[in-house]
Amino acid sequence: MFYSKDRKFGYFTGLGAIVLLLPALVCTYMYNMDMFKANGSLVFAMADKDVENWRYPLPFERKYATYIIDADKERNKDKFKEARELIHTLANTSDTINGVRFDFAKGSKYSNLIKMITICHEEDIDFFMLLDNSFYVISELSSSEIKKEKDWFKERYSGYTMDSE
Repeated sequence: MFYSKDRKFGYFTGLGAIVLLLPALVCTYMYNMDMFKANGSLVFAMADKDVENWRYPLPFERKYATYIIDADKERNKDKFKEARELIHTLANTSDTINGVRFDFAKGSKYSNLIKMITICHEEDIDFFMLLDNSFYVISELSSSEIKKEKDWFKERYSGYTMDSE
């Protein structure tokens, strides 16, 4: 059998249509299903270091349980476990006297900061903040610390507040 010259381009045309149309159809489908929507994000507000006069004294005058986070993974794991229990207790009792402070030592990893933020988010902590090399966790702000400007203070100087959602 002899094939004509026009016949050999038939297969290429079908393959070309699949290559060109399929990605466009897949992108359209994904766009209509909202697959390009950003679902997981945290809102952060960082304090300006150039501000000389803080409206309130920082850090707050509380009894802090201090945990020093360093490069040793095993010790950090035990510290996080103990701190999680204390943070859980703080969140459930609405304690305005005690708090938790994590100090970053030399060699600490960025993943430790993410782990702290995750713990605070899971335990529904209203207020936590990063100040210099310390990460403060406070379960609830007392009226003597913030007076009438509670909402303004949380927006301006906190790390992430659960009330902002």
